[in-house]
Amino acid sequence: MTAVGYELIEDDHKSLPVMNAISEIEGIASITVASSMLSSIQGGKGVLLGGVPSVPPTEVLIIGAGTAGTVAARAALGMGALVKVFDQDLNKLRTIQQALGQMVFTSNFHPRVLHNAFRSADVVIGAMENLNPHKRYLIAEDLVRSMKKGALIIDLQMNQGGCFETTCCLSSADPEIFEQYGILHYCKPNISNYVARTTSMALSNIFVSMLKTLGDAGSIQALIQMEEGFGPECICMEENL
Repeated sequence: MTAVGYELIEDDHKSLPVMNAISEIEGIASITVASSMLSSIQGGKGVLLGGVPSVPPTEVLIIGAGTAGTVAARAALGMGALVKVFDQDLNKLRTIQQALGQMVFTSNFHPRVLHNAFRSADVVIGAMENLNPHKRYLIAEDLVRSMKKGALIIDLQMNQGGCFETTCCLSSADPEIFEQYGILHYCKPNISNYVARTTSMALSNIFVSMLKTLGDAGSIQALIQMEEGFGPECICMEENL
């Protein structure tokens, strides 16, 4: 059996096309989920994600300025929300500021600024990328506890162990939607599955050309020699004798 770790496949620009596609879909989907979960029928605060005249907009706090965080910020801004983005990578913050303009607030993990942002946030989206096992950040439980009652947390990194202390130790037997400290937690993994048709089409656009290249190469081993981004780090081979 030859297994391919698609999340590690690189393209000619040294980016991760499959992971980027899924991150884009989940970033947009997280704002759709937030809009739904804030409604009264779902047990939320009963507010619109964007404000209306005489009613202030909802405040959306995004932790992580990667692909998912950037797309989520764009979608939230499009719905009229007040958006704040935090990340420790200044280059990512600079990129998202240039892409979205001055309407989005950006900051690194300055303790006082982050604490104030959590206290005023209506929605917090965890979009920190934990692909590097040697450097992982978790949002402290004390910050979650400081949030106002009825606020919502959406963790987009459940497949990587979560990015909040209140979500990182969950097992498969634990509920995927629960309330803690009066804060509603949405911890369903792979929320791109809820827009399966869009996800399938996006991935097909990547895999079809990849499979054609594989056919021309004749084998996985030959493709590894041809494509630098399709290297040994994303291939696992096992022989059953």
